[in-house]
Amino acid sequence: MTRLTKLFRLAAALTFLLAFTAVSLLPSAPAQAATCAATYTVVSGDTLSAIAIKYETTILDIANANGLKEPYTLQIGQKLCIPGTPSATPTSSKTSSGKLTFTAAFSGNWVTIELKNFPAKSNYYMVANTYGKSARYHLGVLNTQKLATVKKMFQIPKALRNSKKLTLCLKNVRTDAALCYTYTVTTKR
Repeated sequence: MTRLTKLFRLAAALTFLLAFTAVSLLPSAPAQAATCAATYTVVSGDTLSAIAIKYETTILDIANANGLKEPYTLQIGQKLCIPGTPSATPTSSKTSSGKLTFTAAFSGNWVTIELKNFPAKSNYYMVANTYGKSARYHLGVLNTQKLATVKKMFQIPKALRNSKKLTLCLKNVRTDAALCYTYTVTTKR
């Protein structure tokens, strides 16, 4: 290969590299605005997970529609665009407060989970772990069927039975939105 051919190939490669770099540095087109199916006003105690479950969407969809960045801090009174089609509304039965509640009561080697105001016809994985530990144990599935209030008992795995604190997580099977609470276990086993 002649010296001139090598220089020509080098110049062509540099030209391609410069063109590619210039194109990648151009500002991208702005993201299309999300279609708000609803507007939600944040109240004390709200989490993005709870709002996502309530409207049967994902945390990321709500975060992206509202320009939220991790750790997704919400402010009381903040208005959130709930993305989706205009027919999308919360599917939970409303009580006077309409707030999602997730409670646990321990009795021996069992825990009773009660959900209130959760969307009907939804499935949730119930997962547990010892507070501060990474190992998770699948307890079972909760299905809200036609009811927005559900109560179900789960057996606590042997590995968790002597724990003083348990973190229980409810994970929506479809959207992956999760609610986790840590409970101090007060019953003797």
